[in-house]
Amino acid sequence: MARHASLYLVARVVSGALNFAALAAYTRLLDPSAFGRYALVVAGAAIGYVTLFQWLVLSVARFRQAFLDDTESLTSAVLAGFAGVLGCSAVGLIFVLLSGTVPGDLRGLVILGACILWAQGWYELNLEFARSELEPRRYLWRSVVRSIAGVTVGITLAAAGYGATGVLLGHLLGYAAGSVPGWSRWATGFVRPPRNVLRQLLTYGLPFVATFALNYVVNGSDRLLIGALINSGQVGLYAAGYDIANNALGVVMSVVNLAGYPLVVRAFERGGSELAEPVIERNVVSLLALALPAATGLAVLAPDIAAVFLGERFQAAAAQVIPWVAFGGFFLWMKAFYADLPFHLRRATVQQAGVSLVAATTNVALNLWWIPTLGMLGAAYATFVSYVVAFVTSLLVGRRLYALAFPVGAAARIVAASGLMALAVVILPVEGALGLAVRVVIGAALYLVLIAALDVYGLRRWLVAGIQRQDATRS
Repeated sequence: MARHASLYLVARVVSGALNFAALAAYTRLLDPSAFGRYALVVAGAAIGYVTLFQWLVLSVARFRQAFLDDTESLTSAVLAGFAGVLGCSAVGLIFVLLSGTVPGDLRGLVILGACILWAQGWYELNLEFARSELEPRRYLWRSVVRSIAGVTVGITLAAAGYGATGVLLGHLLGYAAGSVPGWSRWATGFVRPPRNVLRQLLTYGLPFVATFALNYVVNGSDRLLIGALINSGQVGLYAAGYDIANNALGVVMSVVNLAGYPLVVRAFERGGSELAEPVIERNVVSLLALALPAATGLAVLAPDIAAVFLGERFQAAAAQVIPWVAFGGFFLWMKAFYADLPFHLRRATVQQAGVSLVAATTNVALNLWWIPTLGMLGAAYATFVSYVVAFVTSLLVGRRLYALAFPVGAAARIVAASGLMALAVVILPVEGALGLAVRVVIGAALYLVLIAALDVYGLRRWLVAGIQRQDATRS
């Protein structure tokens, strides 16, 4: 797992660094209103992706190991599913454009958003095949190509005066570039798919459509509601801070999940709970050990992060939003990568939709209540509360399907180490970009010392054993 995780880490770090650079550039090249329009189009494309394509991507993740000896059947079924969704969504787009419900000045953005949706769906399918086939190098290549192409084109066009449209074109071309390598893998898919394989994908994946749609209500409806209840400028201010916190935390936690989830599925397929339980426990310790200090650091350093990475017009709002999104995102990603495992392993997608309904209802109700009175900060509060509700509900419902292992002792030690790290970082009397870098380095070093001293993940025993081996060799 460590070897795979290191390659996924490179992919995520490179992509994350480029996305941070892009965000810093966009908030300086675009005004809040233009950035808000860009954020709304991306949010709309994300709604389309999670409701139309993500079920298919998740089906690949779940069934690739089961079809190692019959690649053609799975590939053809996935290709048929993608073609069907693409065709239906294209017809829907044409109908919407012909109906006259889209104002003329927004038609171009709607069409561009649809193209981004289709390109993202195809890219994510290719990426998931690489991950589920335990090919982290292929995953790394696709991720880096997409990020470099998308960010380069987006910044270039934004600097040339194309505004939100230029940034969106960068997104589109990035997904297209990341999908080009490996077209040959689909050569075996242009055959009639076996009905039983297609049925398995549909039976497992389609119930996720409702789940994903409801999850997006929790994750992304805040931007749409801010746009509807206030204006696109406030969307831009909110989205900048939200994206910094959520993307940074997502990079950290996705590294563990990208390497660990296929191993969990493989262990469960081969030996059921007995083999899967130790793998799950290692994963959750890794998630906690990386995510909790990251969320804590984002929260306590929010003003410095906003000042360094964002344009001046976005900084004050982002400093308020980042802490709530950071801790809320911690619960969101823990739900997705840990609490939701029983639903995936037991193929209980209908029950998972019920969990998402509770979280979505909470989120919309709180947003409608708090945005009119508290502004965009009300959306940040609603995000935090609804993510906590989603995590707790998923744990409670999931236990009926599969009792997940949870290392209480290791979790308590990680909480203690994160708290001490935060205290040390806050009292450091340094400011600016250099000050932020110093705080991050010192905080990370202190945290590593603390988790080693507290023997999280057996680090202290590993270090002591290594020292003893060296002493034995010298003697």
